[in-house]
Amino acid sequence: MVGIDDHGAARRLRAAEEAARILKPFGGPGAKKAHDVVEALRKGGSIDARSVKAVEEALLDALMDTKVKSKVTPKKSAFLHLLVTEKPARTEIRAAYKEFETSFSSGDVEGSTS
Repeated sequence: MVGIDDHGAARRLRAAEEAARILKPFGGPGAKKAHDVVEALRKGGSIDARSVKAVEEALLDALMDTKVKSKVTPKKSAFLHLLVTEKPARTEIRAAYKEFETSFSSGDVEGSTS
C-alpha cells in the first residue's frame, strides 16, 4: 500500500525529472540545480528551498525565452533529430513549471517558509 507521503515523494520526483528534461537543452545553473534535485530525491535526501527556487526561476526564464516555439513542429529528418537538442515548446515548459510548483509548494523542503 502506498501512503500519502510516498505519493507526494513520487509526484515530486516526477516533477523534478520533467523539469530537468525541460531545462537540459537550455543548460546553465538551472539545469544543474534541476539535476541535483532529482538526484537528491532519488537518494531520499532533503532539498533546500534555494534549489527549488532556482529550478522554478530557470523554468520561468525558459518560458520567457524568445527562441522557444509556441507549439511543437515535427522534424524533417530523423538524422537531424540526433544532431540537434530541440528546446521544448512553451506549452511543455508551462506544464512542467506548474507541476513543479505544485509538487514542491506543500513543504518538505529544508529552509521552507511555507
